[in-house]
Amino acid sequence: MGTTIVGAISGGGGGGATVADIDQQFYTASAGQTVFPLSPTVNTDATMVFVNGVKVLTDDYTLTTSQLTLQASASATDEVCIVDFNEQASASGSGATAFTGLTDTPSSFSSQQNKFVIVNSAGNALEFIATSSFEGSGSGGGSSTFTGLTDTPSSLSGQGSKGVRVNSGGSALEFYNISSGSLALEETLTQSGHGFTAGKAIYLSGSTYTLSNSDTGSTAEVIGVVRDISGDDFTVVYDGKATITSHGFGTSGDALYLSGSSNVSNTEPSTGVSKPVGYVVDANTILVKVLRGTEIGGVDLDDNSWLVKAGDYTAAHGDKLIINASSVSGSFTFPASLNDNDTVRVAQGAGNLSSFPYTLDAGTKNFNDNIQTPATTFDLNTNFPGRLTWVYKSTLNTWILT
Repeated sequence: MGTTIVGAISGGGGGGATVADIDQQFYTASAGQTVFPLSPTVNTDATMVFVNGVKVLTDDYTLTTSQLTLQASASATDEVCIVDFNEQASASGSGATAFTGLTDTPSSFSSQQNKFVIVNSAGNALEFIATSSFEGSGSGGGSSTFTGLTDTPSSLSGQGSKGVRVNSGGSALEFYNISSGSLALEETLTQSGHGFTAGKAIYLSGSTYTLSNSDTGSTAEVIGVVRDISGDDFTVVYDGKATITSHGFGTSGDALYLSGSSNVSNTEPSTGVSKPVGYVVDANTILVKVLRGTEIGGVDLDDNSWLVKAGDYTAAHGDKLIINASSVSGSFTFPASLNDNDTVRVAQGAGNLSSFPYTLDAGTKNFNDNIQTPATTFDLNTNFPGRLTWVYKSTLNTWILT
């Protein structure tokens, strides 16, 4: 049996004085001893153990109210000390020593795991409340679901594998198709009453986006294919993969052309303009590649708006330029001051570009021909087709070949 020394520390404050009883039990260990009976019993939450004056870590012993078990055997004559701080309210005090002992708090922690503490509805005490009580509409009018918010889509139905983004108005979230493979070059635009549907090719007529067709050179100036519709907003893909569910354009590998009747088709037209716009990847995906079109039957020189140029020339918005490469090389510099959707057209005329090469210069802008890496210059060569139409997109700082 060990030696027990009892002391007390008193302190005041708040609702009354408290007394900390300090019980110290001393043992002189025998060789190999690990178990030490305790009398009186101790408060396991307020006890420290020392061996030869050194505090023992709690991981190195097991303690019950009536027994201490050391993990490592003691040596002969080791001095083992158990110090028990047993704090309690004094007889003359009126304060509590535990949260559950107060008069306006719950009386027990039993079965209250992971709950919060709030003021009760009467405003006269504290109570426990489950975390689930903060979900749902509640008294604050919130929602526990994404679709129940005021600035999110109202349903997840039919939106599988789509992403979430801020809409073009910057006022809410919306779903959008995430292109597989390489990222698409696309833009979300707004036009009241546009009437477009997914899968339609469009061009810019003045300041109005309009459905394209292959009837004439002007209506065949495709800027891209509509991928998604949301009210007056529509997303147009200039280049890259577009997910269009059940598009009906044909089977995998079919080339897609601009058509007079159906807008986009896997059948090349026999009149007007032959304008490739991409090809079919699968039943729900197309690859938008608006390539260089040619007018069936030759270059249309109506309205005498085409200008024949040889050597260096600085172009302006709306220019239609025919290159005369019969005797001199040159560079056509595109305009520096630009507005969104400005256009410049270039066609090959007389001469041979392999003998007298020409270069297009975009200055601080880029050229994107849907094939090569975007660059500030574009070299024309002997494979140059009948006509190039470039459309400037200010959001991309790039001339797009259509």
